[in-house]
Amino acid sequence: MRKFCGFVGLASVLSLCGLSGLARAQQYTVSFDTPTLDRWMYPFNSTPGIETTIPTFGAILVDGFDDRDGQFLLGFDTPGQVPTGLDASRYVINSMRVTAYISANNQWQYDPSYDAVSTLYPTTDPDYTPDADVNNPVELYAAGYRNGQSAATFTETSAYSTVPPIPPVNRVRSVFAAVYDTAGNATDVSDQVRDRFDTTPMATGQNPALTAGQAVPDGTPLYFDVNVSDPATQAYLARGLSEGRIRVIITSFSPASGQGGPNPMYPAFYSKENALAPVLGYAAKLNMDVTVTGPTCDPDVNQDGVADQGDVDYLINVIAGGENPNNANADFNNDGVADQGDVDALINVIAGGACP
Repeated sequence: MRKFCGFVGLASVLSLCGLSGLARAQQYTVSFDTPTLDRWMYPFNSTPGIETTIPTFGAILVDGFDDRDGQFLLGFDTPGQVPTGLDASRYVINSMRVTAYISANNQWQYDPSYDAVSTLYPTTDPDYTPDADVNNPVELYAAGYRNGQSAATFTETSAYSTVPPIPPVNRVRSVFAAVYDTAGNATDVSDQVRDRFDTTPMATGQNPALTAGQAVPDGTPLYFDVNVSDPATQAYLARGLSEGRIRVIITSFSPASGQGGPNPMYPAFYSKENALAPVLGYAAKLNMDVTVTGPTCDPDVNQDGVADQGDVDYLINVIAGGENPNNANADFNNDGVADQGDVDALINVIAGGACP
C-alpha cells in the first residue's frame, strides 16, 4: 500500500499520490532486438558476460556435471514496454517468440523434433529407446534459481555457483533450466537423464527453411515459439512481466564430442557481445503480444470506461454524501463502512494492486 494521501474531497488524489489510471484492458507489443543480459551458464566459463559465442551441449551421465551442461541464459527487462507491479493475474500472454542465431558454421545438424529422455539412456538400459532422427533438438526453458539468487539479483557477471568449479559438482548452478508448476515451484531439468523423467520445454527451436539432419550454417536463426496455452508457462511469464524481468534458458543435449561424426556437434549461439551481433542483427531477440486486463473487482466506479483519477473523485463525492447516479458502492473495500479506507483501496487497485 502506498503512503496515506489524506482525504482531500474532490482534489486530484491520484496526482498527489503519484499514480495514473489504467484502462480495463490494454494491448502491448514487446520487442527487443538485443537482450538485457546473455550469459553462458557453464562451470568453467572464465569470461562470464563477455563471451562472444555461447555453446549449448550435454554431458550426459558424466560424473560431476549436469546432463544439460552448457546452458544459455537470456534476460529481457520489460519496464517501459509493459506496466510492472500489477497482480500477475492481470497479464495474459497471447504470443511469445525468442530468436537466437547459430554462431558455429555447419557444426550442428538440425533437429526440430522433441526427443524422449529414454533416447538418451545407455543402449544397454532396458528402458532405452532409439532416437528416430539424427541429432538432439535445442529447447527453451524457464529459469530457476538457487544459492540465494533470483531474477532480480543474478547478472551477467554473477558467480556460476557458490560451490568451487573444481572438483566439478552437479546440481549446484545458481541459475538452471527449469519447469514450473502453476504455483511457481521450479523443478530443475538439468539432470533429467539421471533423474529419469520426461518434461516438456516451453518451445523447441525451429526454422522452416531447414530440413531435419541439415548442417546449420552460421547466422541461421532458430525460432522458439512458446506454448502460451500451458497454464504454468502463462503463470511464469506473468510473474516475470509483473517483476519486469523475462528470463529464459536455451539448452541442448547435443554431445560436446561427436559420437562418430564431426567433433563437436553441438549448437552454439551469438552473444550480444560478439562484434558481428550489432552489425548483422545476430543478438538474441524477444517478441511478445500481451494483454493487461483490468482487476477482478471494478475500479471504474463512475462507469466511464477507464479506471483513473475520475473514479477516485467520484467515490470521494459519494462517501461525502454527494450525487451517485451510477449507484457506486461507496464501501469499496467491503468492510462495512464508507470511509478513507475505501478511497485508499480504490487507489491501490487503480495503481495495479490486488482487489480488496
